[in-house]
Amino acid sequence: MLDENSFDKLNKVFKLLEINFERLDYAYSRIELLLPFNAARIANLEAEQISFIDQYIFRFSKIQDIMGEKLFRMILEAVEEKIESLSFIDILNRLEQLEVFPDKTEWLYLRKLRNEVSHEYPMVDEEAVVALDSLFNSKEKFRPPDLVLGNQLITPFISQT
Repeated sequence: MLDENSFDKLNKVFKLLEINFERLDYAYSRIELLLPFNAARIANLEAEQISFIDQYIFRFSKIQDIMGEKLFRMILEAVEEKIESLSFIDILNRLEQLEVFPDKTEWLYLRKLRNEVSHEYPMVDEEAVVALDSLFNSKEKFRPPDLVLGNQLITPFISQT
């Protein structure tokens, strides 16, 4: 069960996620007509278009960090799980067992994709193009509605335990 302070912290995390998702959505709206990417298209982008791709990648990374480093741990702490000695994969396994999200392999895929984009972009080669396309095509996968709706679905989950 969450005390008031922990509940406030959880709400701040959800607000932070909401802000990042809004900014990610805006960046996506500014570049979606450029999809799918190819090396020639990326090489000929204007500075403003590049800035929206950069913003999208940055927000994607921020969302991954916030969820992976803060939210997931807070959820397990709220249900009084002992997480001090758990590795990140153990945390994902436990969240999957608790049905907080259906499949950890999606999260692991998105984490791998994030790392690929971070290492390949802004180099314009075939690997970077594939990674960027995959990232933009995965937009809805890293916004699991049952997780990001937070107060509507996570809070009742925490309250039941």
